[in-house]
Amino acid sequence: MKRFVQIVGRGEKLARDLTREEAVEAMRALLAGEGTPAQAGGFLIAMRVKSESVEECIGFTQGARECFDPPALASAGSIDVGAPHDGRVRIAPLTWLAALITAAGGVATVTSGTPDLAPKHGVGIPEVLEALGVDPMAAGAAGPSTLDTLNLTYQPMAQWFPEWEAFRSIREELGLRPLQSTVEKLLNPCRADHSVVGVFHKPYMERLAEVLRALGVRRAVVVQGPEGGVVPSVRRKTTVVWAEPDGLATEVIDPAALGITHAAEPAMPADPAVIAEGYAAVLDDRPDADPAWRDAACLASGLMLAIVQRTSVAEGFGQARELLADGAVRELWERWAAAVRSGVAVER
Repeated sequence: MKRFVQIVGRGEKLARDLTREEAVEAMRALLAGEGTPAQAGGFLIAMRVKSESVEECIGFTQGARECFDPPALASAGSIDVGAPHDGRVRIAPLTWLAALITAAGGVATVTSGTPDLAPKHGVGIPEVLEALGVDPMAAGAAGPSTLDTLNLTYQPMAQWFPEWEAFRSIREELGLRPLQSTVEKLLNPCRADHSVVGVFHKPYMERLAEVLRALGVRRAVVVQGPEGGVVPSVRRKTTVVWAEPDGLATEVIDPAALGITHAAEPAMPADPAVIAEGYAAVLDDRPDADPAWRDAACLASGLMLAIVQRTSVAEGFGQARELLADGAVRELWERWAAAVRSGVAVER
């Protein structure tokens, strides 16, 4: 590790980016526990100050992928949801709801995560599943079955990548987002051939879009959603960058053009029970469902459907609304939750 610290940590004039091959080696060394904790921490801080280049992100991701076997393999026409693993603190956690809608639309949808992760310690998919009465670890164990039969899986990193989880204490001590915060959104554990990734900082958008192209994803979108998530805003325009083998394209999603008009983003509930109730209201398409929750989830799902089905976001949004209205999403949730709780493989 000392060699890599010396490359990236020598100051503005002497430091340089790692090559792709060096980044692969550095990630292998980190995951193998080579070097001292001080060297690992120094490397992560130096990378945080410098920020990752495209080649470094590619190398770090490739190096990490070498260290785990896919927990399940997604079919063609699938999508991986690269939402921030440290969750949300201000905006309602609707990534899982968007994933449910997308899966109900026939797109195999892969989600993953880690509970209570620094620096935000926000609410992510595992916390939402717990609020809904589902054990996230049981969801991971049922993953191959539910992905194959119900087009949906949640994969806890603690199960398929324990070496990554070993960095939890270092991340807690640093109190900043290290390079792992970026790379874990790119790992694509089930090797889906499409991807959606959320970022907070605009300069990272094209950078990660180029990374996704290099990693061989058939089609992907990088989203600058609220709190860096994959769920676009329902009160202002959201910039997204499309990544395809032949290049990148920038698009602006205007919620007003889709008939979405909200004065504020859907707020984070103070109580997990309120999260469960909010999900239930939307899944049942009840009159008392928060329209901002419904519209945000459908907008995110509409984007995911558009990525895979090669339609417009507007068409995807309309499809998502129809899936909720006809009960398809509620039916999928009930079957998925029952399969996870029972531990019995389901049939198509």
